[in-house]
Amino acid sequence: MFKNKAKTYEFLTLFTMVIGTVIGSGIFVKNKQLLEQTGNPIIAIVLWTLVGIVAVMTVYAFMQIASATRNHGNGTVSNWAKLFLGRRCGSLFSLIYAFLYFPICQSVFVSSFIAFLFLAMGIDVSLHIQLIVFIVSGVTLIILIGLINAFSPNASKMIQIFGTVFKFIPLIAALIAGFCLIDKTPGAAGNSSMWNGTGVGVPPHPWSATDFKLGLFIRGFGPILFAFDGFIYVANAQKTAKYKEVVPLSLLAGMIFVAVFYVLMAISLFLGSPDGSIVELLARIFSKNPNVANILSNVILMIICFIGINIFGFLGIMDLESNVDAKLIFFRQGKIMTRKKAAFIQVLCASVVYIVFILLGAIIPRNGWEEGLHSVRGDLDVHTWLQLSTDKIGSFVGTISSTASVLAFMMIATILIGAFVNDYTKKVDVIPIKGFKPVAMIAAILLYLMVIAGLYAFIEPINVYTGNISWVVSDGLYFTIFMTVAMLIIFALWGAQEMLFKKYPFKHGFNGYLSEEKAAEKAKRKKRNR
Repeated sequence: MFKNKAKTYEFLTLFTMVIGTVIGSGIFVKNKQLLEQTGNPIIAIVLWTLVGIVAVMTVYAFMQIASATRNHGNGTVSNWAKLFLGRRCGSLFSLIYAFLYFPICQSVFVSSFIAFLFLAMGIDVSLHIQLIVFIVSGVTLIILIGLINAFSPNASKMIQIFGTVFKFIPLIAALIAGFCLIDKTPGAAGNSSMWNGTGVGVPPHPWSATDFKLGLFIRGFGPILFAFDGFIYVANAQKTAKYKEVVPLSLLAGMIFVAVFYVLMAISLFLGSPDGSIVELLARIFSKNPNVANILSNVILMIICFIGINIFGFLGIMDLESNVDAKLIFFRQGKIMTRKKAAFIQVLCASVVYIVFILLGAIIPRNGWEEGLHSVRGDLDVHTWLQLSTDKIGSFVGTISSTASVLAFMMIATILIGAFVNDYTKKVDVIPIKGFKPVAMIAAILLYLMVIAGLYAFIEPINVYTGNISWVVSDGLYFTIFMTVAMLIIFALWGAQEMLFKKYPFKHGFNGYLSEEKAAEKAKRKKRNR
């Protein structure tokens, strides 16, 4: 590949890092939601392709943006916002990440872990017991991951190394199986969602591979963006790379591989799974023994979700530490935040967010869940009932997690605009890359359009779009309320923090980093004492 073997090794290392970072748990838990949102598997595949192309463009543009922190500083979205958009904008972004994004992203995997646990056990328990298990077990998982990341970061890294290898086993199996288990039986009797749709909005399989209304194309960006989320952080790899020239090629090659893999994975799931989910596809693989199929497929998904819980716990702690160091979050008048304190705050925020949305999902009566916690199983079999009840209890967590990713991409698009302007003002020192301006502007525009479409799809769910139910009894009403309240809380925290910054200013202003200032002060004291 390269004449220099060391360069080849670094290329392969970075290439693998991109794949391991980006191809995560999103594809396991979001493809079914994507099919439900778009109402057409073919449209879903088109959207996977489109988002993949934009993601490749974005990571290319971020190579120039990330070069601003190549020698010092923190490679976080919030810190890049500070550099290219201003400190106040960076502070707002840091609060969104700390108190909304990371807590809710971790919560969706906690909720899914417990849902898969119930499905693996297959035991008929009351809704009140389910709710207690969701809350107690969920908070326990969040605390456990917080303790691991606070006191044994190496253990956390080992979990991620194991996860990087393990998660590809079911993915590769599903990728191959989907093309081998194609079932062209039409209608509800079929086992391939490409053909078994009963019509958009028509149960039991509310989608159609022949319905291409324009309104369906603007749906589904939320779940896909969640699956691609996190790729921006790989752009910071050039900071530690020995051979800088191989970084752009390796990151681009990695992102192209991810985009192609996701498209192939989506096609496989729609061909081989009755609802587009990897759960049902794995169940078909082991269909000769239904009990083994149920237990094994759900245990695999539990392990995948545990890995997701760990990665978002780890990133939440590291991001909080970095943003305090970058003077974006107020903490004890300029004190550096330790890993243990960051872990405590992250665990507290995640626990509160998780409990609130689980309680709301369980208690609030709405379409398909008209009696809330008083709903009864009726004549449903235990497996179908558990699928329904656990889905409804965790539904708000799932929706808000996709929305958190939509907001993250909105912030990324805004940074692209700031970096585009900086290419003229030269305010921030960066290493120019060829074609940055057109790539950054096109990627930013497309990301903004995806963000708007994603938010619209959550405000007007597919069952409202098809006219099956009224908006006032849909999840769209509650999403609008939750999102409005969440953003009001974030802006209130932002305003309060700005007041604290004004009352207790940093000794050296907002420029620079606390860790560098502390190191410089320590060096001066050491020099004076000699």
